[in-house]
Amino acid sequence: MFRLFSVLAVFGLTLFLISGCSNQKNIQEYLSKREHFNLIVFVQSNYEETRDNLYQKIAFENWIFDHPTVYDVNTEEGKQRAKDLHLKSYPAYLLFNQKKLLVEDDHLDNILSIVLEDRLHPK
Repeated sequence: MFRLFSVLAVFGLTLFLISGCSNQKNIQEYLSKREHFNLIVFVQSNYEETRDNLYQKIAFENWIFDHPTVYDVNTEEGKQRAKDLHLKSYPAYLLFNQKKLLVEDDHLDNILSIVLEDRLHPK
């Protein structure tokens, strides 16, 4: 019985590590290249409106972001990228630093609040 649990535990740990490595590979291209953030947005509708709103809201803080990008999940590229990141609902705002995905939210203002808080009170 102990052997069965040991085998299952090793198998489960292996799956966990593989999925974690795969997820890390999926986000590698979105990580910030400098001491900034990278903001990636996925939308299912109102692509141009969302893009314009994003650029307008961050116009005075563009030095904080590497290169904010909006993807339309109705396109092949957007659909594939959303699938790679395991996104289920839209809009999805993803905030990355140099090492990891910091937060995923469905409201831009929540993301901007996090960025502002980080800039006012760096760790």
